[in-house]
Amino acid sequence: MKQKKVVLLIDSRHYGGIEAHVEQLALLLVCKGWQPEIWLWRRYSDSNHTLEQFARKVDLPICYLNGIVSFMSALLSGMPLLLHTHGYKANIVGRLTAWLFKVPVVSTFHNGDPGTGRISFYNWLDKMTSGLSSNIAVSQPIADGLPVKATIIPNFLCRIKESFLKKNGPFIAFVGRLSEEKGADQFLAMAGCYPNYRFRVYGSGPQESMLQRLAPSNVQLMGHVQMTSVWKDVQLLCITSRYEGLPMVALEAMAHGIPVVAFSVGALPWVIRPEYNGWLAEPRNISSMGNLVQYWQSMSLEEQQTIKKNSYDWVKRFFSGDAVWPVLSKVYCRAVSRKSGSRIMLN
Repeated sequence: MKQKKVVLLIDSRHYGGIEAHVEQLALLLVCKGWQPEIWLWRRYSDSNHTLEQFARKVDLPICYLNGIVSFMSALLSGMPLLLHTHGYKANIVGRLTAWLFKVPVVSTFHNGDPGTGRISFYNWLDKMTSGLSSNIAVSQPIADGLPVKATIIPNFLCRIKESFLKKNGPFIAFVGRLSEEKGADQFLAMAGCYPNYRFRVYGSGPQESMLQRLAPSNVQLMGHVQMTSVWKDVQLLCITSRYEGLPMVALEAMAHGIPVVAFSVGALPWVIRPEYNGWLAEPRNISSMGNLVQYWQSMSLEEQQTIKKNSYDWVKRFFSGDAVWPVLSKVYCRAVSRKSGSRIMLN
């Protein structure tokens, strides 16, 4: 067993907010002297997962499991000090299996969407087995929905640049998975009311074909892209989600000095201070969202620069890796100490 080896377990088909969180967590753990490994529950495609590309780039161990037997074998052959699970399937299977092997478990609850059908059942089971792990929630609303106590640790960015993009890009953007809960259809409906503005949608997902048919002529659907190279093209980010936790994309945009207009759902009111670093609209109120986009467009360049700087400063102060590490390290310490029966200092 490595002294401070932690396995980050996730079941993932596509890249989204949870995957972005795992990337930032892995980078933070490396910075703090831990040895993180990423374990993907299964390989769902012949092509390399985006997390694999990330891991290779930063020289982190990563492996694809093949269900419960390979997971148990991997635990036995490479026993970690701690297992940190992400998402309902990894949480459920990780807790139950680690309990058999007496491995400390920390589970993070990311999602504010209750889901329907089978997903709703899995979310329920995730909550009902949460007593087997130490638990983190990325927002207060998510923590309030759990049957056990959870430590609130927001999403964060491990590395924030020393300056932000001062020049506005030409596009108003939606960035995220193209699924019902993310509300890209609401973004398109709003964009259609402003034919003189230029809009882009970055992302892929099950609604992609439908959204391509619905998109007005002033909206471009760009598919899934690495946003690092295209934030320079964005002047304003719109988050039109029906449900949210604490979206990583809001932090990423603000860290680039790009203000956010969002429906007031999940933990977004925790991140956005209206008129200071962005704006909040009543959930599902497309007209209100559009009015705020118009307001941004009507501001002077000097006023826009103030909002951009405030966005950047806010994320750097409250949502950096250094800001969350003192709390996260205590969660890890308590989880390991609880299993070992003695106080262990891991910082």
